[in-house]
Amino acid sequence: FVFLSIAMLFSILISAADDLLGRHDKHSLPQQALMEIVISQLSANNQTVFQDLDGEFLDITEWTNVFFNDSAEIHIITWCELFQLEEKPSGQGTILLEWLPDTVTEFRIDGRGFHGVFDAGLLPKLLQRIDISDCR
Repeated sequence: FVFLSIAMLFSILISAADDLLGRHDKHSLPQQALMEIVISQLSANNQTVFQDLDGEFLDITEWTNVFFNDSAEIHIITWCELFQLEEKPSGQGTILLEWLPDTVTEFRIDGRGFHGVFDAGLLPKLLQRIDISDCR
């Protein structure tokens, strides 16, 4: 009986350790964390648009051109004008599109020097429009 209790306790501790070790998938993360991951590979200069004066990320409700649905979930992101430059300089970074929240239906960020590749199968299933044209 005691052995069974110790084995059960050990099993519970191992299960809890997975959570403590940070083994989470995209669907278990809050939208704030997902969006911070989406822009995590941008150049430091490009990230300042999303940060306060101390370099901490603003709440996503304060991010420019991020729109929410009636359930307070990210619905549309239109960053076309946010990063618009006359030229497409190199070294602007990469946007990790595979981390976009599942609630995003439209994502637009054209005309900038971002680069990279993505797996379309990892994009949000509800995504109806994506415009990443005229990038690198």
